[in-house]
Amino acid sequence: MDILTHPGKALQQRIKMIPTLQAGEQRLSGIFLRPAAIRAFVERILRASHEPKK
Repeated sequence: MDILTHPGKALQQRIKMIPTLQAGEQRLSGIFLRPAAIRAFVERILRASHEPKK
């Protein structure tokens, strides 16, 4: 989502910092996101998507 063109939607989704990566309820925010932090976030999301639903 582009926060500049949809600021109201960003606030509804509790996005308060740029950049913010969001997948479902999980968020990664920070002024400077390191590649390792982004990689870990994506890997965590991918692992969760492959786990059987309870």
